[in-house]
Amino acid sequence: MKCNMEKLKSAGPVKIVKMLFAGVTIVALFAFLFGKLVQFLWNSTITDIFNLQEISYWQAVGILLLSRILVGGMGHCKNSHHDHWHKHGREMLEMKMRCREKDSETEQK
Repeated sequence: MKCNMEKLKSAGPVKIVKMLFAGVTIVALFAFLFGKLVQFLWNSTITDIFNLQEISYWQAVGILLLSRILVGGMGHCKNSHHDHWHKHGREMLEMKMRCREKDSETEQK
């Protein structure tokens, strides 16, 4: 398979913007859904069990953030999902470099 760097360069920014928009949209959707889920679960169970008031959406999001800080921590773990994407980025860069080398070898012939 021949690498064509011109196609990669011209499609790069558009693809990056599309992926960024899709990523932000997905994160926002999941944040909204998790907040609504916590609100629903709290209002349907905790209010009955402990005779507490119902909570709003933003209070549910606050509970999610607080639980993340208390249970999950805010630090960076060595074997985290973040490291996976760094490794993936390095692999993509190496693949582009190999592609450039192949293109330059083809042009020299």
